[in-house]
Amino acid sequence: LSRMQAVCDQVGQKVTLKDHIVCESHRTPSDWQRDFNLFRGSAFGLTHNLQQLSLLRPRIRHPSYRGLYRVGASTRPGNGVPLVMIGAGLTASAVLRDLHDPK
Repeated sequence: LSRMQAVCDQVGQKVTLKDHIVCESHRTPSDWQRDFNLFRGSAFGLTHNLQQLSLLRPRIRHPSYRGLYRVGASTRPGNGVPLVMIGAGLTASAVLRDLHDPK
């Protein structure tokens, strides 16, 4: 019995999935840690707690290395595709500003 079918059965959905599932897989936090070297299997990069949200995440510009920029789920503004895309735009803008006005 597939995991999806078991979930459907558990919530009382009258759906038969087994004839439609060609391939099924799942990942646990241990899999993420082992396969991608993510801290405790966190798919969001940094731990997702109050001390690492929004402005408390690492800045786009590295504070010690001029010309080193960061982007992604573990940096500002945060995780999730929309925020990572916004972060990519902010990082690209920072790089362009710094190219035109090196400090």
